[in-house]
Amino acid sequence: MRWDEETYELFLSRATAYSALSLCFQYPVGDTERLLREWVPEALRDASRTLKVERYSCHRYMEELANFLRRSRDFGDARKEYTRIFIASYPKLPCPPYESVYVSRDRRLYSDEVLEVLELMRKWSLQVSDEFHEPPEHVAVELDFAAYLLSGIADKIVERSYEEAEKVLDDYRVLVAHMVRWVPTFCSCVERESRVDLYRLAARALRVFVSDEASALNIE
Repeated sequence: MRWDEETYELFLSRATAYSALSLCFQYPVGDTERLLREWVPEALRDASRTLKVERYSCHRYMEELANFLRRSRDFGDARKEYTRIFIASYPKLPCPPYESVYVSRDRRLYSDEVLEVLELMRKWSLQVSDEFHEPPEHVAVELDFAAYLLSGIADKIVERSYEEAEKVLDDYRVLVAHMVRWVPTFCSCVERESRVDLYRLAARALRVFVSDEASALNIE
């Protein structure tokens, strides 16, 4: 791995993209709605510029999502849709936003298949905010964790602690290996099932971004 200013900017842009996409998969009310209006569009546009230079396919979809959010004024329909596809729907929830549902045989939360991610979060002394009211295998949590690790790598580059940066990168590879097993399937479900543009566009951007990241890390 080459560690320099250009690499630093790339890690920061990837972290920003994860943070912005994480907000797209949180219930759009209060501070989350405000950030979707005020911060996420520009964050995605800035990240997409760097990712375009690095030949990430996701850049065009991030720009499309950013443009949509810049035009958005009313998140009422998005709140209804979030509830329908991610929280409560009868007789079956269309797209549960939890890793275990996609990687475990019995679709039970906190399954053995996700213990590695949960242990990794504990290693970094991270826990879900009491205000979020969701388990740590929720898609938004894993995306925030990815952003945290990439930001940590960027910090280590600034400190010229390159061995430490490699260690954080190793943990990030573990997380991406988990995400690539389920996030694309989850996103495809959202693209197919959602009735509002916000979630269709966010799901497409995330699906391609995770695929780009897996390719960059040689993860199949």
